[in-house]
Amino acid sequence: MSYAHITRPDTIGSITASKLLPSAGHFINTYGNLLQAGETLTLIEFADRIDAHHNNFRTMIEAGELRRWLELIHYCEDSIVNFGTLPVEFEYTDGVYDFDDIVKVLGPEAMNFLLSEQAA
Repeated sequence: MSYAHITRPDTIGSITASKLLPSAGHFINTYGNLLQAGETLTLIEFADRIDAHHNNFRTMIEAGELRRWLELIHYCEDSIVNFGTLPVEFEYTDGVYDFDDIVKVLGPEAMNFLLSEQAA
């Protein structure tokens, strides 16, 4: 499974998201009902659906966290491919993140994945 997708294989099957995504379990438990049986969405589509179905500040923040996480992991992968290293800074709509912030946003599983890509 791609880290950029969330899937609900059928009506009785469990919803799956990448283990790289911090709080994947929270998103599945809280918003999994927004997925139809047999549906696979990108995290961006899932975040858009969260925004569309829940009109409150907390869910807007959580949907934004999904978008930011995905944008950041893509940026880090791009940096590894093009420069052979992880970025030391990341600019997003809500500010500039230094390396320590990047580590916090991505979470340990995603960092381990990226470090293994960097070493390869």
